[in-house]
Amino acid sequence: MAVKPPWERIIDCCMELSNYVLGYQRLLFPYFVLHDHVHASNVARYARSLSALVGATTQAHMAILECSAYLHDCGMALPPRVINRLELTEGEVREDSEEALKKLEDVLGGKYPEYFQGGVLRLRSELAPLGYLDALVVRALHAWLSARFIERNLYEWLRELKVEDELLHQVTESVAAVVRWHNSNVKLVDNTREVGGYRVNLGDLARVLRLADAMDFSRSRGRFVYEQLVEDLRENSPSMLKHWVFKMA
Repeated sequence: MAVKPPWERIIDCCMELSNYVLGYQRLLFPYFVLHDHVHASNVARYARSLSALVGATTQAHMAILECSAYLHDCGMALPPRVINRLELTEGEVREDSEEALKKLEDVLGGKYPEYFQGGVLRLRSELAPLGYLDALVVRALHAWLSARFIERNLYEWLRELKVEDELLHQVTESVAAVVRWHNSNVKLVDNTREVGGYRVNLGDLARVLRLADAMDFSRSRGRFVYEQLVEDLRENSPSMLKHWVFKMA
């Protein structure tokens, strides 16, 4: 049996990691439209079809883009204790987007400081599934949580492929950057890096990932969340029912 080229094996490995991690998303995070392995696969498919728009045609471009698509929401499928161990700092988020933190502060109001005591993100509970306020925080910061998870885990996962060590470090760093920048509050700029002998503009890949991510909204994704929340919304937040009725329509 022929061995696949390194770039294809890297993509397959990221897809496998995505299926493993995101398989728990429904259990841990049943508050918003699905961000599971099916969504990740759809986003990867859309990203492949859009890649030529920014000239992302080399093996390196496609590998980083597809791996980023498969892993862009992994931060929304992690147990609370794992999220706390990532030790995401307020400063790291602010470096990319002051606006993201401002929007989160507007939503949380006086409870915002509770999540960044000492400048490090810590959820209020380590029990699963996430409480609703904790879920709001994770939803707002999942791009950075996903990136941190990738930085700490993807290299070790890829080492099993027996590929050149420097390439694996380059792929890990590049995928983490694209995933972090898929948050729509980050102002994208050109950011070109060398990956496996190719010059890759990560800003362009983040633009494609944003568009591919936005393209995957369906009634089936919305229906799951609506069915999970409808009773609670009816009793506690009836005004939000309008929001979900609009999405379902």
